Amino acid sequence: MISAAFEIIVVFLFLAVFAVSVSASAFQVWRSVAGRFRGDAWRIDFYFVAIVACVLQFIPVVIWLDPALVGQVRELGADELTSELAGFIPAVISAVIATVGPIALPVARAFATARIDKLTYVFSAASIIALPFALVLVTLYLSYLAATITQTPADYLFMFSLQTDFPACRQTLIDFIGLPVPQTLAAVPSEAAALLWFWVDMSLAAILLDFMEIYGCGVSYLSHDSDSFLVSTLVFAYRSFASVMFAAVLLMPVRQMLAARADTGESLS
Repeated sequence: MISAAFEIIVVFLFLAVFAVSVSASAFQVWRSVAGRFRGDAWRIDFYFVAIVACVLQFIPVVIWLDPALVGQVRELGADELTSELAGFIPAVISAVIATVGPIALPVARAFATARIDKLTYVFSAASIIALPFALVLVTLYLSYLAATITQTPADYLFMFSLQTDFPACRQTLIDFIGLPVPQTLAAVPSEAAALLWFWVDMSLAAILLDFMEIYGCGVSYLSHDSDSFLVSTLVFAYRSFASVMFAAVLLMPVRQMLAARADTGESLS
């Protein structure tokens, strides 16, 4: 089925982009530090430092967070749970930085420095496709926070609702990709897959300037809880970020052309 193949591709691209970005950055930082100890000039690209820092900053956050959640054994309603989770917004932001930063920063570096080649284009395209899975990890982490607070199994259901009555366009797309629509949220066969298609839907909405929503199209049977400030803000931030990322990739040829013209002007002068 299209859905299963696409899910595998997105996960693979995320793992590949994330691993390449972090490992290459760690190597660059290590080489700069080692060169400094040998007496070489200090040559370090702070984009690489930022990529490594994106991952490392999550460690102290988790160390700080777990003790804060210990002992909160009580049953909470949806409103109370959302209120409790609001206190952990820094942890959610940290999770976003740790998962999205290593994907986005190489694209930002390429655009800022105009060092763009075929490999950069491939990496940038892979990053755009991989972004939804990064948000799957963030959503599951948010689910973990909720489960830890309530001392119940991890459950993302409080953040979403199930749509069963679709406009014709959405129904056609869901049937085309082969996405099974459950009758209840509790019957969702795979939480990760359901969340992945939700964030893919958000990506398409951002990239296509809300075309999907305006015409009743979409590739997800989930809708987020708009009454939750935390989840709504996460959706808004992601859609804004996805728009900027996509625009940056589209404008890379223009950025490269302008940089080449600037270099030519400098050499002629």
